[in-house]
Amino acid sequence: MLDTTAWGVKFKNSNNSSYINYVTGGPTIEQFATSYNTVHTTTADQIFYSETGNTGYYVKKGQAPTIETYDIFSTADNNLYFITSTSKANAAWIASPSANNDNYVIFADYSGYMYFSASSNIGSMGFRPLVSLKSGVSLVDSDSDGVYDFN
Repeated sequence: MLDTTAWGVKFKNSNNSSYINYVTGGPTIEQFATSYNTVHTTTADQIFYSETGNTGYYVKKGQAPTIETYDIFSTADNNLYFITSTSKANAAWIASPSANNDNYVIFADYSGYMYFSASSNIGSMGFRPLVSLKSGVSLVDSDSDGVYDFN
């Protein structure tokens, strides 16, 4: 998921290379939480995570987790963080391993639930690519169908 060369081939071309730093298959839990928490500034609503040291991460709402527990986070006005349609996938992979098992990966589903699943269980999961924009670049919604232009 974090192979910038593989994902860059799909998204970074001569038309947008001056706007994009890199592309990955999805955010790490650090990237996801940092971005989510800038929008949700109340501690009780924020995403906290802790690395176990050997396997992966615990994730919890409102406080630092010490055991494998996952919570429902706000999906109100958050289509950036959680998918809004289940027509193609029920959840998006987070590019970080779960502390539950060395074969489990964290995901965020359409209802705002963050949990873990075997990395081989891809039937209802999808990728939500992360595009790192160069400094000073922003996106502008060019129409109502979710297509964006660089600004």
